[in-house]
Amino acid sequence: MKINYTNDAVESLASLVNFIEAHNTKGAGLRWLSKFEQQLKIKLSFPKIIGMCHNETFRNFELKCIYFKD
Repeated sequence: MKINYTNDAVESLASLVNFIEAHNTKGAGLRWLSKFEQQLKIKLSFPKIIGMCHNETFRNFELKCIYFKD
């Protein structure tokens, strides 16, 4: 399965990877991103297991959320 990110998602993930890199060992950000993408591929392969968001506002819009390592 191929994951396509929007430009906003790429920017957000890049910021997060840079933050992780700045506060952890070298390569930690990319290792985290790799684990995140592995989990996305698993979850998106079985869309029925993706539950409604816990956040009330998101749930009211009938959005589903994927939680990664809480």
